[in-house]
Amino acid sequence: MSSVGSQHDCRERDRGPPKRAVAGGRYARLKTGLTNVALVVVSLAITYFVAEYAFFSYALPHLSMNLRPHLPDRADFYLQNSKTAYIPHTYIALIGDSYAQGMGDWLLSVGGKNDRPYHSANVIHDLTGRDVVTFGRAAAGSAEALVLRVTRILGDSYCYLFAPIETPKEFFIYVYEGNDIYENNRLLELLPKQVGSEPRATIDRFLERNYGSIAQWRCHGHLGDTIFRMARFLVRDAFAKNCARWLGSADTSPMYRPRSSIFRRRRRHTAMPAPLSSEKTFIFPT
Repeated sequence: MSSVGSQHDCRERDRGPPKRAVAGGRYARLKTGLTNVALVVVSLAITYFVAEYAFFSYALPHLSMNLRPHLPDRADFYLQNSKTAYIPHTYIALIGDSYAQGMGDWLLSVGGKNDRPYHSANVIHDLTGRDVVTFGRAAAGSAEALVLRVTRILGDSYCYLFAPIETPKEFFIYVYEGNDIYENNRLLELLPKQVGSEPRATIDRFLERNYGSIAQWRCHGHLGDTIFRMARFLVRDAFAKNCARWLGSADTSPMYRPRSSIFRRRRRHTAMPAPLSSEKTFIFPT
């Protein structure tokens, strides 16, 4: 009997621990792993929320205006030198493409420094004494300039990261026939073709659905957008410096180099228009 019992015990030992015990151990390890992952995610989320609030609520007023190219639309609104205070009052809003943004020879002559006077907003501010803020963005067609840009700046009022913004008293709309017509026509080609639908109604629905509304999650995407823009700038800067070193060029200035070279190439072939000489400016009181 003892030999039979010993053989039975050996077979039990060879089988290893019961299946229930093995499953319980795996479940415990999985539970521990998921708990650790959840703690990491929650910690990163809390850190991100605290960082974005501290950056845009407290650090933004003290940042250099030269960081404007790396900031999202809403944050860029506050760091402009054509107003008397951090938050403008009874101000004029410039709407349009690169002309409204201030791109041109004047900006290039000051080395792309956004903390110096460089475009029409400064001229209007000096002549009228009014606060002037630009909503302009390079390569923006009429739909992007008149709807998308305005929505991203004025329609983001629910975001607690930024101070409230007043509605502009006047809009100055810059229209440049040189490329706005082509960009607007390109937009019309992208619109869905609906038989029997009036074109104006189709355009209105498209603008309202795609450009005239803003998702609330964008409020928490501003810091990530800023980090991405800065990282992209550093990568491009390093690439430009390496290319300049390989080509034996002494110009390693990262900002506005492609744009300035394009202006120089164009000027050799055709005369560039004088600032605002070919613009049509409209004023819409609100």
